[in-house]
Amino acid sequence: LADPRVLLLTVNMSYCLICERSRSKSYKILVCVRKLSALAAALGIRVYVRWVPSEANVPDEPFEPISTHIQRILRT
Repeated sequence: LADPRVLLLTVNMSYCLICERSRSKSYKILVCVRKLSALAAALGIRVYVRWVPSEANVPDEPFEPISTHIQRILRT
């Protein structure tokens, strides 16, 4: 692949912002984020972290066919 990309979806807004901005008040978290960023840069991978509201998080709901879930999203 010429430009490999990874999309990480999270329901934690704080985690999303920490990863996107590579900043944190916690030194331990900052070290982890910087290590992951360095690894991604070394491998040539672009990492995107996006926040998903809890209401739209499929695993938080009882099991149902994915087509039913998609239809419900499209109706809103």
